[in-house]
Amino acid sequence: MLDAYDRGIAEEYRDKVPGFLFRLNRRRFLKGLLAQPRIFFSDFFHARYDAQAWVNLRRMTG
Repeated sequence: MLDAYDRGIAEEYRDKVPGFLFRLNRRRFLKGLLAQPRIFFSDFFHARYDAQAWVNLRRMTG
């Protein structure tokens, strides 16, 4: 599921940004999320999805 989501984002930017720039800046964006104290601001989403989001972001940023 997450991989399909990530592919969709890449597809959205394919004709607007060169591939190497997209990958570089996507990685920077995801690492920026990892630098935050929490990913989801609302308590509802934080309680339900934050732990898995951290796992997914770490996997995606290697």
